Amino acid sequence: MKERRDFLKLAAAASGSMLIGGESLFGEEYKLLSAKQQKLIADIWHDERLRASLALTFAKQFGNDLLNTMGKWSATNRRAVLDEVVKLYNVDLSYTSDAQLLYTTKQLQALELGKFPSTAMTNKFDQLKKEGLSSLEDAFLTLAKVSVDGIDEMQRDLGEFANRKKVQENITYLIDGSMGHYWALNQQLIDLGVVGRVLQSGKRLL
Repeated sequence: MKERRDFLKLAAAASGSMLIGGESLFGEEYKLLSAKQQKLIADIWHDERLRASLALTFAKQFGNDLLNTMGKWSATNRRAVLDEVVKLYNVDLSYTSDAQLLYTTKQLQALELGKFPSTAMTNKFDQLKKEGLSSLEDAFLTLAKVSVDGIDEMQRDLGEFANRKKVQENITYLIDGSMGHYWALNQQLIDLGVVGRVLQSGKRLL
């Protein structure tokens, strides 16, 4: 009887009908993502590196605990959430919506924060870094802007993963975290006496 149960279990797995946590292990949920879907994940992954790099750069400049916490959280917890999707669906991080990067996924994952695999990414980081290093207020504003842009992007991308429950869960987790970061930055700016500029940049979240 045990042998028959084991055989049936293997047969179910081979046919894509075995469920783990209510989802098929080898069925539609875990098939490889389309090229477009992989690029969207890669875009979010690279944007998260950008945000972590900026937060830690600003934290070092201004000695601010919130910026340091945000940077470390992005570089560890949020990165792990994205890397889970990358591993589960074998996402190639070298293919983004804008370019094909001359790095393997493993090389990109090992890249030091503050270092970027393309001139365009480096230029974007340098520009945002320049804006944020002007003052603590500008550091908060720059990260608030990056957070809002990231939320917009991820909310827009969610619909592309209608049949990918795990991807949707992980992206939703990142959106919620970005919302929390945005409002924490907003409060810091209010404490500095700055209200209008950050609320204007994040008015779509109100």
